[in-house]
Amino acid sequence: KVVRTCVTTPDEKVFVGGCSEALAKHMAGTRVIAACRKGKQLWLELERAPHPSFHLGMTGSFAALKVDGTVEAAEYVNSK
Repeated sequence: KVVRTCVTTPDEKVFVGGCSEALAKHMAGTRVIAACRKGKQLWLELERAPHPSFHLGMTGSFAALKVDGTVEAAEYVNSK
């Protein structure tokens, strides 16, 4: 799958060093090869580096939001 657009919100708890804009620019048009998980760590293997990684926090969940702020998905990310 190819990421068509990526919108980020600056947040120092999420983006170390204020790199939210750089991630959004990098992700747009990039092909996702795989989504992987080990414990509460989730990362995307992309066609080119860097490969973003996420910590799922206490709930173990991951939510994707639409541009208008509505929740697209809020499910537990299960290892399969």
